[in-house]
Amino acid sequence: LASQRMVKGDSTGAMAAALGLLGNLPPNAASSASPQIRGLFARGHYVVAMLQNGHGQVDSAVAHADLAVQADSMIRGSVGVVYLLAGARQRGDTVNPNLPRAIDLLTQAKTYLAGNPRMAANASFQLGVSQFQFARQLDQRAEGEHNCEAVRALPPLWAGVEQNIAAGASINRDVANQILTAVPQFRARVDALSRNFRC
Repeated sequence: LASQRMVKGDSTGAMAAALGLLGNLPPNAASSASPQIRGLFARGHYVVAMLQNGHGQVDSAVAHADLAVQADSMIRGSVGVVYLLAGARQRGDTVNPNLPRAIDLLTQAKTYLAGNPRMAANASFQLGVSQFQFARQLDQRAEGEHNCEAVRALPPLWAGVEQNIAAGASINRDVANQILTAVPQFRARVDALSRNFRC
């Protein structure tokens, strides 16, 4: 019922149904010996997570998504969307973007959505863009502060950018081409910074 109401756009009714379901389950539902009980517990938390994501309550949404997966690993393919939306929201926050958090969430999304090629490509693309933005920040910090720790963190980040943007290029080929063209120049900067700062 909760899922049906969510699909119909009745978020209030969907939340009430999901919380009602969770409230009627036994206290040990998350670790119940019954796969059906664990599945209901996971489904309820998944619906709550999706609804909270829609209201911008990212941390709470992710907490409910984590509970869902811990109870029933079979729901990962659905819950992956929660991490995808939460990661995209963290990356796109115009006031206080949290790129490391976005990278963590989108990495999780990519793993859970592996069975859905279109959604997996979306997660890879969003992850690659987040890594690109974060790597540029680290590049600026490395140069401005002569920070060797930042310099050493860059090579695996640039490798991740290339891998994930290539995997998700179908989402936006223009942006993908721009990023993939820029990466070799930034890789060359890492070598130069490492030499100049003797990292």
